[in-house]
Amino acid sequence: MKITKEEIKAVIKEELEKLDLKEEWPSAEFTPEQQAVLDKIGELIDALEVMANSQAEPNISMGDYYVHLFKALKKDARANIEWIAKAAA
Repeated sequence: MKITKEEIKAVIKEELEKLDLKEEWPSAEFTPEQQAVLDKIGELIDALEVMANSQAEPNISMGDYYVHLFKALKKDARANIEWIAKAAA
């Protein structure tokens, strides 16, 4: 039986959604502002999946928005973009 990459991602996503972070990691407490960002990240991930599964042609203009997102992560969230890129690869 062959399992596709998409099927593995779906199973992992399903299992992660079952986890209660507070139960698994009691120290995972977030400020209301941080929780709002986490909620929006979840919405963004869902929207990206919908876009990926649509029949729409890729839009080169989306790249500009991705750049703005990474700039905001670096500036406002003080995220280490290089580390994130390596971790995501």
